[in-house]
Amino acid sequence: MSFMIEIGLFHAEEAYAVAEAGIDCMTMRFSLDNPHLAKAARAAAPHTFMNCSLPLTPVTSRKEARRLALDAMELGADTVICQWSPRFIEAAAECGVPVRGHIGLVPRRSTWTGDLRPVGKTVEQALDLAQQLKDLENAGAWAVECEVIPSRVLQELSRRTSLVTVPLGSGSGDVQFLFAQDILGDGRPPFPRHASRPRRS
Repeated sequence: MSFMIEIGLFHAEEAYAVAEAGIDCMTMRFSLDNPHLAKAARAAAPHTFMNCSLPLTPVTSRKEARRLALDAMELGADTVICQWSPRFIEAAAECGVPVRGHIGLVPRRSTWTGDLRPVGKTVEQALDLAQQLKDLENAGAWAVECEVIPSRVLQELSRRTSLVTVPLGSGSGDVQFLFAQDILGDGRPPFPRHASRPRRS
């Protein structure tokens, strides 16, 4: 199976390295308090497909969802990623913003799903993920990030959706997504299952 590689970044310098390495896609965090990071990443990698990951908490209305998504696009994003409810995703999609939703493990909501562990190990959870996919389709999303979902469950979900699937710690999909820190092993514990571990000196 052929798929695209996407790298999650934290610094604009990494965007230049991604472009030089020929990586297909990159993701930068975006906030109104620090918008220059996305702008600098766009300048460092002008021809790399750029996702802007939008924050969860500032959006409390459809109007705010549209404004934040459009602000990200104005700074050079090719698409936005969010963990919003379908009605906020629909608001952004209605004004022409390509939106990628999110299912599975959401760290900010991990107490609801049993800590930082796979989501979808029970039949009830798997059926709930399938419904979430359908809701994202109906809201106008074009893709979905699938975080820490059992790989066999994701395979079955991928067969049943028109959305582009972007797994993170969930096996394979249409796009393979990893954070640079997870690949290089320079993160901090607790380490996700898919991350490289730093070597002890």
